[in-house]
Amino acid sequence: MSKTKNTDNLPVLRKNTLPARILRSARVAALLASTAIIPTPAQAMPPVVAFVVSVVGAITAAFTAVGVAVGLTGAALAAFASFATQLVIGLALAALARLLMPKPAIPEPSARMVNYAQAITYMDTIYGTVRKGGPIAYTNFGDKKRDVVVILAGHEIDGIEQHWLDEWPVSVSGTTVTTTPPGSLASIYVRLGTDPQATLPVVSKYAELTSAHDFAGLAVAQISAGKPASDKFSTNYPRGREWAYAPVIRGRNDIFDPRDDSFKFTDNAALILADWATRIMGRSVNWDDVATEANVADTLVPKKGGGTQRKWTINGSFAESVDDDQLRAQFGTACDAYIYETPEGEVGFKLGRYIEPTITLTEDDFYSMTVSEGTSEQEAPNEILINYTEPQNAWRETPSAPWIADPEGRRIREDYSIFFINSHNQAIRIAKRLSRAKRSQYKINGIVKYRAHRIMKERFIRVSHAELGIDAVFEVDVMIRNEDGMSYELGLVSVVAEDFDFDPDVEEPSQPAYGDVIPVVDDDRPTGVTAVSISIGGTPGLRTSWTAANSVNAARVRWAEKDTGNWIESGVIPAGTLFFDIFPLDDQTTYDIQVAAVTGFSGAQLSTFEPVVPVEATPVLNSTPPNPLTTFATSVLGSDVTIEFQSPNDPNYFATRIYRGTTTDFGSATAIQTEYGAANSADSFVDAGRPVGTYYYWGEPINSSGVAGTVSGPEIAEVV
Repeated sequence: MSKTKNTDNLPVLRKNTLPARILRSARVAALLASTAIIPTPAQAMPPVVAFVVSVVGAITAAFTAVGVAVGLTGAALAAFASFATQLVIGLALAALARLLMPKPAIPEPSARMVNYAQAITYMDTIYGTVRKGGPIAYTNFGDKKRDVVVILAGHEIDGIEQHWLDEWPVSVSGTTVTTTPPGSLASIYVRLGTDPQATLPVVSKYAELTSAHDFAGLAVAQISAGKPASDKFSTNYPRGREWAYAPVIRGRNDIFDPRDDSFKFTDNAALILADWATRIMGRSVNWDDVATEANVADTLVPKKGGGTQRKWTINGSFAESVDDDQLRAQFGTACDAYIYETPEGEVGFKLGRYIEPTITLTEDDFYSMTVSEGTSEQEAPNEILINYTEPQNAWRETPSAPWIADPEGRRIREDYSIFFINSHNQAIRIAKRLSRAKRSQYKINGIVKYRAHRIMKERFIRVSHAELGIDAVFEVDVMIRNEDGMSYELGLVSVVAEDFDFDPDVEEPSQPAYGDVIPVVDDDRPTGVTAVSISIGGTPGLRTSWTAANSVNAARVRWAEKDTGNWIESGVIPAGTLFFDIFPLDDQTTYDIQVAAVTGFSGAQLSTFEPVVPVEATPVLNSTPPNPLTTFATSVLGSDVTIEFQSPNDPNYFATRIYRGTTTDFGSATAIQTEYGAANSADSFVDAGRPVGTYYYWGEPINSSGVAGTVSGPEIAEVV
């Protein structure tokens, strides 16, 4: 049966829609900032805003990628890039991978295993199976329990595969955690994001919540944390507060499969690519082609030591704020995809495999070409390492074993972070392909005549050039259409079928072993954690210092506003560096700070965060107190008390805090007003409507950071 599906004849959920209560701020902002909402004349060529690479900065990036791959530098690269009005319409593995260098602009998986609170939060999309936390939507304390509601995804999910509290994978019976610790202290309630859906228990517990707070259309979880006995606190709460909830989640369950016309949960790379292209990017696809690629993705390939796995999967999550080019690179490199656009504006892709070419280009098809043959030892990496997501390592970013092209060669290594891969086998297959592409026999940059449009959907072509003595199969690494519509630029890399073969028992290096998620070793715990206020470029911050128990260990620092538990973590701090500057921070706000020992290579934790009771510190931008008030007096008129004062002639003066008490003890007085004003000026405040009685008033000058000077008073006021 022939299928002609596109986004117009699929159910409404295919059309990039979400419940009305969700504001897709990133996508809305992008539309308002572009000409996408302005009608344009109909045109036969693809839209100006390309799917393969975004317009802004993309052409330069693509030229650079091709130029580097082929070895063009200086004037040659400038000449190649001189066609300034062009559109990138095809990218394959090597070019996509360059968008991830030197480091992808997408958070590492471990950075997303937290619960945090912030004023504006972008919604997350989850494809496949992922371990992650999410933003805190609501928190409160009642009935001796801390209740936290966490948003896991901006859509319905298929379910929770495994619950995690901090670094404990926990078992749950009903809603009660049965693992000890945390045992009966923890309860977990999950709503998958149906619309409508049942409310969480917090709704009936706290008066400010109503049945309208059902989080319909959002996947959410409520975690309730009980109060332990004092001698069991550190055992049950190693962070010093309630646990971070970061479960293993089975993501979108409404991905269309054209092979059986169903909507389902899947991690099939082709189906996810099509869903992203149609639902999120708003483009159309050829569903017959998608079905073909989905079958390729489901092909069983051998695993090292026996067994099989599906060939190409995608498992990852991302926020609306993530750059589209970075997502495209993550999706494409995860499954060795060639992604292209058709003249009709459809998005197409072919997943990683060798396809015998049916088209041959000869010298008559090229206006010009630049050919390089061979790769010098100084140019090509000899080792390729993929940082991927490893389920056996608590679903964290993990380095693969290196793919080594020449065991006797010079060790030049390149690292790529492809977090949408969660299989060592798949990571090594990508490493092999990248290595072969970078060490290919021939690389060609060429300007091809108009009839090259016939290869637009072809990943592989044969180039036969009698004069140069070339007759080989090439992969289209980059394809660019010139504005005149009469010529194309191609970046070609020669391949052989064996580049796409893989025997894991022979070619896959042994996977690194993983121990406990956090093998807590007393000798690894950092000690002597301190924090002092600093100022960097007029911005307040804190310098955290510690003593390393083991000099080979790196470290990671985390901080949160006092008693909020909304932790922010640093990156890996290299071994031997025993301080970390945290900035910018809010002036005169107290923060909790802890430090953990980690490995210097992968950042895997070796100790709990220390100390168990966090260090508290407060950044102060201006630590110099102002001079005392010049005068301070009170007067009474009826039931109103007027406080008058003269501020000091001091540039550090910012305001005066006024206190009132019923005794002469300043310690029992209450601040009733902060009166802002200029230095060396008269000011006053009226404390109106006081009942009959005797009152005592004080004035305390402060600087812009709230640092107080000498207190004036008390001055007595009697209301009769």
